Amino acid sequence: MKKKSVKTHKNNAGSQDNVNRHEQTEEKLHHEEQRFRALVEHSSDIIVVVNLEGIITYINPSVERVLGFKAEERIGANVFELVHPDDMKFKFLADSFNILARDTNAPVIQGEIHLRHKDGSWRTFEAVGSNLVNNNVVEAIIVNYRDITERKRLEEKLRGEEQRFRALAEQSSDIIVFVNREGIVIYENPAVERSLGFKAEERIGVNVFELVHPDDMKFATDAFNSFTLNTSFKDINASVRQIRLRHQDGSWRTFETLGSKLLHDNIVEAVIINLRDITERKRKEEELQESEEKYRLIFEYSPLGLLSFDEKGVIVACNDNFVKIIGSSREKLIGLNMLNLPDKNIVSAIKKALNGSPGLYEGDYSSVTARKITPVRCLFAPIDVGGGRIPGGVGIIEDITERKQVEEALREGEEFYRTIFENTGTSMILIEEDMTISMANREFVRNTGYSPDEINGRMKWTEIVHPDDLGRMVGQHRLRRESQGGALPSYEFRYITKTGDLMDTLLTIKLVSGTKKSIASLIDITERKRAEAELQQTLESLRKSVGATIQVMVSAIEARDPYTAGHQLRSANLACAIATEMGLPQEKIDGISMAGYIHDIGKLSIPAEILSKPTKLTDIEFSLIKEHSHTGYEMLKNVESPWPLAQIVYQHHERMNGSGYPRNLKGDEIIIEARIMAVADVVEAMASHRPYRPGLGIDEALAEIEKNRGILYDNTVVDACLKLFRERGYQLT
Repeated sequence: MKKKSVKTHKNNAGSQDNVNRHEQTEEKLHHEEQRFRALVEHSSDIIVVVNLEGIITYINPSVERVLGFKAEERIGANVFELVHPDDMKFKFLADSFNILARDTNAPVIQGEIHLRHKDGSWRTFEAVGSNLVNNNVVEAIIVNYRDITERKRLEEKLRGEEQRFRALAEQSSDIIVFVNREGIVIYENPAVERSLGFKAEERIGVNVFELVHPDDMKFATDAFNSFTLNTSFKDINASVRQIRLRHQDGSWRTFETLGSKLLHDNIVEAVIINLRDITERKRKEEELQESEEKYRLIFEYSPLGLLSFDEKGVIVACNDNFVKIIGSSREKLIGLNMLNLPDKNIVSAIKKALNGSPGLYEGDYSSVTARKITPVRCLFAPIDVGGGRIPGGVGIIEDITERKQVEEALREGEEFYRTIFENTGTSMILIEEDMTISMANREFVRNTGYSPDEINGRMKWTEIVHPDDLGRMVGQHRLRRESQGGALPSYEFRYITKTGDLMDTLLTIKLVSGTKKSIASLIDITERKRAEAELQQTLESLRKSVGATIQVMVSAIEARDPYTAGHQLRSANLACAIATEMGLPQEKIDGISMAGYIHDIGKLSIPAEILSKPTKLTDIEFSLIKEHSHTGYEMLKNVESPWPLAQIVYQHHERMNGSGYPRNLKGDEIIIEARIMAVADVVEAMASHRPYRPGLGIDEALAEIEKNRGILYDNTVVDACLKLFRERGYQLT
């Protein structure tokens, strides 16, 4: 019995243990359930339990705080009831529900969904769904909704801000660079291409200091290192500096730098550098500085006295020349109020400038700071900054002491020259541009017979000019004004006096410097012209007399030696043609013609048998022949003639190198007429028949003078002769 009781007691004790363990488990489960429920009930997320038909069997209180519905309102409702219509269109939503409802091994499914708030607005949620499986059977679906509406709004705002920043950066005219802590460029906007010629993508991954000017490198690296290591301030705008960067073309551009840093957990993650191209501004600043320096130098070293004054008329600056003109010191002049000066005319001019208009003063200024009186001319001009504001003015002071002296000297000089003008023995007049005589001296009045009242300012210069000379007079007047140096300075013309007498006059005329007036002097050459006419008649008679004498000589030569006469005629004609080709005046050509007809007249003294000898001459005979130049000179030297006939005959066998005869003259010692005669004589003699040989022909003759051009014969004469035969078809006649 005892054993049985003990066994029974043991069995009862085992059962009790099982009961206790079960109760403990249930209590533990209850405790865990309460704890889980507390977590669910107090969760900020909406937690929903949905059966397999999509009906909500549980929803935590967060639904009221998030969507405005009480939890009990949502029990029994369809889980899709509050889903946005656009989300319902996606197959993903239905497929996800079906997978969770049917597949016990379905994974957790996540996605975004929009649910309607009780007030009609829409909220965005991050949904996480999983299934509740018991004994390998899906009993329900648990969905966790986390409200991300505000986060999405912030993300959207952030995206907008990012897009706005990117747009600003992309469109910015400044270069914007993002640099990591190692100094490597991680972003650079397109402005780098406009400013430095590099494409933005070329710059990504390169060292930010790669383009920095060597002279700026230390500043740039020190600033960057200090900036990245020190997190106690946010930017370096307070230490803005200028830096030079290399352009792709090798030139250097100047930039103004602004920097800021991106911090995360108090660590510099990146540096943002803003680079503004100020190259053009720097250039203009330098030009401005240069301009300011230039004007400062002009101000300081101007030969004029310069000063500036404020709106109260007080001198604020002046140069050394102003001090010198006034005869004072800079210390006494700076701060002087010019509106208090005793000279009311100067004060009036300064007030005029302060009212916006230039003020002028000229007179003898008596200095109030020094005992000095100086003749001055002053211009006071306003400094107009716009808007009707005149903050002061400037003064330009000229010492006109010398000008006054010059004016006095000019007055004296004018009186002096007027005295000369009036009392010279030559007629003189001043002619205006329209040919009116504005002033005439006593001699002109006396010679023309007109009174000063009839002439000065009333008479046209052309009124008294002889009609035959009027056209030339008007043409010269026009040339004198239109073409400097184109008009003749002197020429002859005739004018008619008041009594009708015709006067020959030599006019000398020129423009008065700086004006359109002409000053003319008229010399009466009536008597000279009469004497010249008489002389011309005498010369003409002499020419006729010489011509007759020459003709007699030619006839004598023809009678004794017909060959020599023919040679002289042809030589004379060729010499005249050469002289004409050379452009010599007719007077010389006439002389050459006359001399050519008798250039061998000295041969009259040579026996005829020698002249016509058909064989070679002996040395003695040739010596006699060579004497004909000197003999001819002796025959002609006392013949009165307007031409140097004797010298032409005397020199026509001389040569340029001195090898001729009879006096071995050379170069310019030989007159031009003789040089022409020498070439004509040689060409005719070689081309024509001689008593002792047949003619050599014109080609041989031209070859001779061409070969010895510049040696025996004058260059210009030879050139003219060759041109006559080779280009103009000249023939000996």
